[in-house]
Amino acid sequence: MCDWVINFWSWVTAMNWHSVIPSLFGAFFGALGAYFVGRFKEKRDEKNRRHTALHATQYALYSQWSVIEDMRKNFLNPFLKDPDRHFKQLQYFRVVGELNVPFEELTFIIDSKTPNLLQEIHIAEKRFTSSIDLLNKLNQKRIEIQDKYPPKSFDMTTGRGEIDVPRYEIYRLKVLTDLLYDEVDKALPDLWNTNGLVFDFIKANFKGRKAAKFVSALK
Repeated sequence: MCDWVINFWSWVTAMNWHSVIPSLFGAFFGALGAYFVGRFKEKRDEKNRRHTALHATQYALYSQWSVIEDMRKNFLNPFLKDPDRHFKQLQYFRVVGELNVPFEELTFIIDSKTPNLLQEIHIAEKRFTSSIDLLNKLNQKRIEIQDKYPPKSFDMTTGRGEIDVPRYEIYRLKVLTDLLYDEVDKALPDLWNTNGLVFDFIKANFKGRKAAKFVSALK
């Protein structure tokens, strides 16, 4: 044991520490620097992903708003004040190709100062899907009525004709029509205002980053 201790200290005293220490420090600080650089890149990449997800959310909400606004302008508004609108409206083929909100990439919002924003986005998109669902049901109900009750006379130019329909069928058609008008009235401001909230969130949490400011192109 004594010989081992003597040999160890002989090795220590004989060691050329002037050449070893700089190498040790270089290796240590090189590894430390690489670690911090890696961490910086990870945080930067994550911030970029979050910013991109918020931009995608803005474009999704705007695309959904555009679909509903087109429906309001071209299908609902012409018969807005007509008490017999459920009779006079024809089938409406909506604009397709809307984007969807990337919810799986937005969970970080929960840890922010405005966690309710995630719920606001969810509600806004649900307004859109509810409006589209009601439109599909209304179109389907018209097809069912046309198939069950053939017209007595039919105008090939206008696509209109006279038919005898039971009152309960008329009631269902009217209820669906009124529900669609009501849901569209709720969906449009929800989609537009929520897009503004996402804009404010980007400006507050991503300093120096751009956010989309949309202007309606529909009159």
